[in-house]
Amino acid sequence: MSKHVDTLVQDIYDKLQEVIDGNSIDVTDEIMESFATNTVNSIKNQLSPRTGTRKPKVVYFSEAGKPCTRAVWYAVHNYPQEPMPPHTLIKFMYGDILEELLALLAKVAGHEVTDEQKSTVIDLPNGWQLRGRMDYKIDGAVVDAKSASSYAFKKFNEGTLPNDDPFGYMTQLACYADHEGSFKDVGFLAIDKQNGTITLYQPDQMDLLEAIPDWEEFIHVLEDHHRPDRAYDDEPFQGSGNRKLGISCSYCGYKEECWSDSNGGKGLRTFIYRQGPVFLTEVKKTPKVTEV
Repeated sequence: MSKHVDTLVQDIYDKLQEVIDGNSIDVTDEIMESFATNTVNSIKNQLSPRTGTRKPKVVYFSEAGKPCTRAVWYAVHNYPQEPMPPHTLIKFMYGDILEELLALLAKVAGHEVTDEQKSTVIDLPNGWQLRGRMDYKIDGAVVDAKSASSYAFKKFNEGTLPNDDPFGYMTQLACYADHEGSFKDVGFLAIDKQNGTITLYQPDQMDLLEAIPDWEEFIHVLEDHHRPDRAYDDEPFQGSGNRKLGISCSYCGYKEECWSDSNGGKGLRTFIYRQGPVFLTEVKKTPKVTEV
């Protein structure tokens, strides 16, 4: 009997409970080989150097829904990104592994998983293309797998993602679903990477439709010779009169270029606090921590 994606999470938990109760479950060699092959390919991809000039008139699904179009503008105009810290690459690698684990668990729970890493190309205005790879379909539904911190996981578990979507996940899912011709049953299969909790968030169809960009306007902005405005302002820091980048800007690979006019034209100043680096755009009082 075929299963429906709505029961996916409970079916996975029920199957794992059988193991906990001391019972054997059927995991075919085909399922394990698929997991092994996909995981190895993901790690190989992460360990491959990212070199060369970006192809013209290409936007990736991970970029299409970003609230900060300036960051996408920098990317398509081949501005150099800041080097990725080694620990960030490790984070991407185990995120890929967890997303492959979700596919394995879905198969073990008796659900049909197809179209894994299906290459997707959507033609946009003026010869541009939107490119990416869909994670997979489960029981015919387009599913985007996400590994998330406990904080980010709440957005999927509580259905608040449309109200706070700094990485454009809704747009990614909406564009994949639109390309596949159906918004029915599509969703995010998310795992809390800190405690292993799983949830399936199926957004409202209207929220998905609203997440699809106005492609004519989007391409017009990218083709403009002048970079667009910043999407975010800086923020007060600790009541000292100093100002800092917010979370979204702090994680952006173009922040040094974007905020080169900060601190009177000297650029960002970075101070190392216990919780991590803080990027100050205006220093009225020099912090008593290490500056790099």
